[in-house]
Amino acid sequence: MKVASAAYCIFLFATLFSLAFGTVNIISTLTLYFTLLLLLLLLLFALKKFGLLSSYYRKLQLLAASIVITLCLADLGLRYIIEPRAYLTYGEINGDGYYSLALRQKFRYFTTPFLPHNATGWFHTSAPNSTSVFKNGEFNYSHHYNHEGIRDVEIAVIKKKTEMRIAAFGDSFTEGIGAPQDSSWPALLNNLFVINGDTEVKVINAGCAGSDPFFEEYLFNYKISKYQPGVVMVAINNSDIDDIVERGGYERFLPDSTVKINDSPWWEPIYASSIVSRLVVRNIFHYNFQLMKEKEENVRRLEALEKLKQPIAEFIRLSKQNNFKLIIIFHPMIEELGKKEVSLSPLISWTKNQPVTVIDLYDEYNHYFETNHLNPKDFYWTSDRHHNSKGYQLWSNFVYGKLKEQLGL
Repeated sequence: MKVASAAYCIFLFATLFSLAFGTVNIISTLTLYFTLLLLLLLLLFALKKFGLLSSYYRKLQLLAASIVITLCLADLGLRYIIEPRAYLTYGEINGDGYYSLALRQKFRYFTTPFLPHNATGWFHTSAPNSTSVFKNGEFNYSHHYNHEGIRDVEIAVIKKKTEMRIAAFGDSFTEGIGAPQDSSWPALLNNLFVINGDTEVKVINAGCAGSDPFFEEYLFNYKISKYQPGVVMVAINNSDIDDIVERGGYERFLPDSTVKINDSPWWEPIYASSIVSRLVVRNIFHYNFQLMKEKEENVRRLEALEKLKQPIAEFIRLSKQNNFKLIIIFHPMIEELGKKEVSLSPLISWTKNQPVTVIDLYDEYNHYFETNHLNPKDFYWTSDRHHNSKGYQLWSNFVYGKLKEQLGL
């Protein structure tokens, strides 16, 4: 009994520590079922003390243990053998595991005594001067980050008088997940300038996986603006809507330089740790992958679209204040290609009526693939769904052409 109690305490500690970083693992699953078994046994013990179920106590104990062990084995089989894609997150499908900022927020106080700065901060960047490896069944690439935590070389604060700097902001598509360091679209765009003799142009890759336009505006305002870019490009895609649904808009930024995102349901730790619970939550209670019901999701997505106008408007204001040219780039996920209307359509239409240059890669890609009879799947990774190097090259070609055409660079 002492050994079992000690093992449970260790598992519980490891689970709470993992949840404080927004992740779960096999220990989390085992801890969940150990806890369920413990609660059932305590309930049976209490009923026995009140004189109930006395004659069936041992049989019910055995039944409870059998049910919990069966569910646990079924859960582990689903997670590690069957791997039902419809019930896995994007990260789990691609080998990164379950990750949730909302979980990290719920359990952040658990790690505060050990890691006082564990709270998510204003700047959604990677660790300064670090290297991360993005590896799944389709690719394996290292990402090297400078002291600002962005996937680029070190940049001198003082630029030459003849130098033109272009800062590219966005999420994982701009950081360049799915491609080597030299094949993100900002890096390839920089190469196009060099190849064509514009050696005084430097493209800064300020894209960060998991970022969104609110984080990007803060990143520009507080960190990247000192590099004095003459052109700022902000890439937006459909996943930004989901990000705003989860995180909110400017209200997320707290005065103490941390952020507070929207809370998830209290039961998310159970959902995250158990595939069986996901089957129940999704099919019986009809929650989606964002842990919302359809009606709430529709309302929140419409609100998110409206909120996305705010950082665009702020970037427009900053472009006038800091005297840089602003370009907003809308780019499609592979599943959106060929569609006349997409989730971002209202925002794209609104932005085109603002005093800003817009590059609509939805139109550009659809026309290019149709005219040249090309398969879009050749430009995206099949499972990961990011661009491959060929896709990022196509992106940089379109941006380079628009920069030359509209801005005379």
